Amino acid sequence: MARTKHVDVESALGDDRLRTLLADLDRLPTPNRFETAVTDGLWDLVAGDPDADAVSFADLPDRGTEVFGLARTPGGEARLPWWFEEFRWTVREPDIHEVVIDDPESLREIENLDPTRAMVGRPELRSDFVDVLDAFGKLRAELGRHLDLDPGEPTVGELPESPFEFRQDGIRTTDAFAGWFEDVVSACPPVNEPLTALLTANANVLWEVAEQVLAEDLADRLEALGLRDGGSRGEERVFNWTYYDAFVALLGLRGVFDLSLGDGDDPLAPSERALYESWAGGADFDAEVNRWVATIAGFGDEALDPVEEREFAPVAFNSPLRLDRTVPVFTPLDEGSYGDRKSAIEDVLRSEGILTDD
Repeated sequence: MARTKHVDVESALGDDRLRTLLADLDRLPTPNRFETAVTDGLWDLVAGDPDADAVSFADLPDRGTEVFGLARTPGGEARLPWWFEEFRWTVREPDIHEVVIDDPESLREIENLDPTRAMVGRPELRSDFVDVLDAFGKLRAELGRHLDLDPGEPTVGELPESPFEFRQDGIRTTDAFAGWFEDVVSACPPVNEPLTALLTANANVLWEVAEQVLAEDLADRLEALGLRDGGSRGEERVFNWTYYDAFVALLGLRGVFDLSLGDGDDPLAPSERALYESWAGGADFDAEVNRWVATIAGFGDEALDPVEEREFAPVAFNSPLRLDRTVPVFTPLDEGSYGDRKSAIEDVLRSEGILTDD
């Protein structure tokens, strides 16, 4: 993963940085465009006939038939290769049988079909990576609702025309696709500084409290970015659900196809872990920051009163901490697996000396 560092919110949300962000978001493909490109690329590689919706098994090129086999885990257990996990393949023998390849046993069933009659259909993408692209699209649309800025020059490359190739051990993504995926990772928090700043600012603090603790220009910028929610006066908060949901998806990125990031068994996805490592390793911590980290780690679930919220706000706007309703929490963890991920974050903070068990 690209190098990250602690982000200054105000400088990261300046016009020039936001223009580049808009250009990068414009450059990224929509989920539909990505699905079409990678499905067509894989089908062309395997079937050798990009225009056909189905090809008989007997008519597949030699390299195409070779991919219909099992892979092995390091322990020797049979498993599906990634191109069957990330794509849905259907093989039909007309009027007799249909096999949807979704486990090793279903792949073995193909051996019992007549190769001259068995028709391999065009695969369908079922990768979670489209959720990441959808999140980028929603960020772009929401920013476009609030910002009157022309995009600048993008730093993200175009989706390559040839995403896959045959190699000795099966199908692999091309070097061009791997390079493009690195650009996608760099467009996510915490590598992308404007989005990291937007994530940090989305703290759910009362708006009137934010006006007290933030410089006027920064408060105005957050309002211009759509971070002043539509609550009644006195109850407005610095929060935007569209941004929040998008960040949950982006920080959950673990890879695509044969390109993986980090340890798949880690409760924290690599970008989540990097977010807290970069903050813990690059921020200036004082007793007040440590106090709130210890409060969250201690499973404190008491609502903050207005005075406490005023004390928490300066910390929240410079850290990946926020309020859930009025309870301080780590962000942007969704509720589905909060416990395991919270414990992993605490381990990161302990390793940096930010959190102790005293």
